Amino acid sequence: MGRIIPELNQTDLRELLYKQYRIMYQVLTPNDLAILVVHHGSKPVSLESLFG
Repeated sequence: MGRIIPELNQTDLRELLYKQYRIMYQVLTPNDLAILVVHHGSKPVSLESLFG
């Protein structure tokens, strides 16, 4: 449903934008996903900020 996270460019990592927040998640299977982080849009994104 969401777009691929541009900074990471991995097809299983996606995001939805809601107001000033980026809701980032990982697609595990076609029916399952894992919410990784709700990230404020003013902060940079890196693998460390998601998995650190």
